[in-house]
Amino acid sequence: MADFEDSDYDEEFDEDYYEDLPATRQQCLEQISHLEEDIQENNTNKRNLLKEIETQPGPATEDQDELLWFIEDAGRRMDEHMENLKRLLSKDEWQGEKEK
Repeated sequence: MADFEDSDYDEEFDEDYYEDLPATRQQCLEQISHLEEDIQENNTNKRNLLKEIETQPGPATEDQDELLWFIEDAGRRMDEHMENLKRLLSKDEWQGEKEK
């Protein structure tokens, strides 16, 4: 299999991290920054896997198909969460905190 940036990739994906919305503007900015890194890593993993599949003899294995599905699904969820964070960032009020 391809040499991914994070060998425990599938075990590290924490759904709660992507479902929880931040309570403050600063937390939102921090989550966006972390999520941008996660998206970049996910894209790298997908490129590496696709390159591996293209260069091997024969079609993708069942494990490769499953991993590709997981990577694409994680990418969709991360993109959705990024949209939510950016929408939240544009709000004027933060649970008792006013932005100036």
